[in-house]
Amino acid sequence: PVFGQHDALNDALMTAMMYVKLQNLKI
Repeated sequence: PVFGQHDALNDALMTAMMYVKLQNLKI
């Protein structure tokens, strides 16, 4: 269970970072 939660959190973090990078590229 703990590993699953950590994996989900890590995935969300990576997605957020990717979104920020894309936004920076647009600007």
